[in-house]
Amino acid sequence: MKDDNLLFSRLRSVRSRKRTIRKDVEKQIRKKYKRSKELWKTRRNIPLLPLDQPYQRGFVRYLVLKDEVKRFKDGDFFKGILKKINTYMYSESRKFLKKKRKFGRRVHVEKEQKLPQNLGLPQRKAVFCEERRILFDPENRWNLLRIH
Repeated sequence: MKDDNLLFSRLRSVRSRKRTIRKDVEKQIRKKYKRSKELWKTRRNIPLLPLDQPYQRGFVRYLVLKDEVKRFKDGDFFKGILKKINTYMYSESRKFLKKKRKFGRRVHVEKEQKLPQNLGLPQRKAVFCEERRILFDPENRWNLLRIH
């Protein structure tokens, strides 16, 4: 009889068993979160090493003269213009996309490669000689305001 009482007293209720399981799971989650924080700190504090052959991550896009234009008698002339107005664009992917909100959604749209805006008329006179300036027409760009 005494042995039976000892057995019954050691058995726990279903509720207490569920509570201990829940506590154990929470402890494991806390331990994993703490470990992930430690790993993040060690990964962040890793010193950078100089590479023998540096490499670039991503892609570069820029303007290039066609072979046909290079063969013309004015090929050097156009090459000089291209050196002055060329722009470089960098992207993580080969597609050169950017995210844009459209109707509440985020849509990928191709990035435009624009010519430098700082080539106004006074700078054009300083940068280009007379024969090169003939190819460029001064263009006025106005900011249009909508009045509702």
